[in-house]
Amino acid sequence: MNKKYFIFLVRGRLNMMKNLLVSVIIPAYNAETYISDCLESVFRQDYKNLEVIIVNDGSKDKTKETIENYIRENRYNAIVINKLNEGVSSARNAGLKVANGDYICFLDSDDALAVNFVSLLIHEMKNSNSDMVVCRRQNVNSKMQKNNAAVIRCNDKYEAKIISSNNAIKMLLNQEITGSSCDKMFCKEIVKSNEFPLGIKYNEDKYFTFLCMLNSKQISLIDTTPYICLSRNDSARHGVKLDDTDYIKVAEMINDKLKNCELSEIAEIHLITMIVYKIRTMMRLNESNFNKKKMFKKIRNKLNQYNTKDLKINRRLRIEIIMIECGYIVYNLFVRVADAILK
Repeated sequence: MNKKYFIFLVRGRLNMMKNLLVSVIIPAYNAETYISDCLESVFRQDYKNLEVIIVNDGSKDKTKETIENYIRENRYNAIVINKLNEGVSSARNAGLKVANGDYICFLDSDDALAVNFVSLLIHEMKNSNSDMVVCRRQNVNSKMQKNNAAVIRCNDKYEAKIISSNNAIKMLLNQEITGSSCDKMFCKEIVKSNEFPLGIKYNEDKYFTFLCMLNSKQISLIDTTPYICLSRNDSARHGVKLDDTDYIKVAEMINDKLKNCELSEIAEIHLITMIVYKIRTMMRLNESNFNKKKMFKKIRNKLNQYNTKDLKINRRLRIEIIMIECGYIVYNLFVRVADAILK
């Protein structure tokens, strides 16, 4: 190949990538403590053609003022939506409606991005011609750790694995890929036809991720960690209550979508796993035995609707189902003994 022609091709490809617009959607609720650091990690990206969309979901603290002050003082361009509090799904959907990007990313307001998050994922998206790129995440325990990680470039050298839509869904349901929408980049074509489910507080983005996988031809997995996730007790990831059954609802929605197809069995196993998970976590809550017994019976009845004997369930899950069938007292003892052994 002529050297000049090769250089032209390379430069042309780089310029084409730089012209691609990436929308970053950030829902924020009572995030005044974290939102400035979050936004700083976005505007610090080495890929500059970004459309930053911040959705203030009816915050009761000074989140709105903090966002406005940060953008004004730093002279950044961003789309800011102020709306009534309707939950994170509604906030993300509001961002999707105004997004113009060729690619879409989501970022939680208490998390951050390594400086090359967007450039890494968009490079892989174009290089592999994938509809979605999934990266790994760094989990940090303090605001200082998060901010330190955000100023460091993540390793540009990574291994990528290209998989089909069905294989991606299998990995999602087997929890080999997170249900989060945040450690991913989506092509606009697979996102715009989907929405986050309303009325669900926990695991809501797993269903959205599932729908996007369902609409994809191929998905790329990269083994580098440019998404930085802050673990904190007051985030929406914590505080699940006794009567919360969102994990089961999402699993039921996925199961309904996959009925009568080659993924139907794995979807049903995933649903049963989520039912058992709910019962197990419920037993550990600091609630009265009366309330837990009542909820235990309700969820066990749901479990009994499925014929688990004919499914290819792993040994550990099979034992746990047997313990649940033995009743509240036996299963409660089983959970306590298991927790004591694992400590």
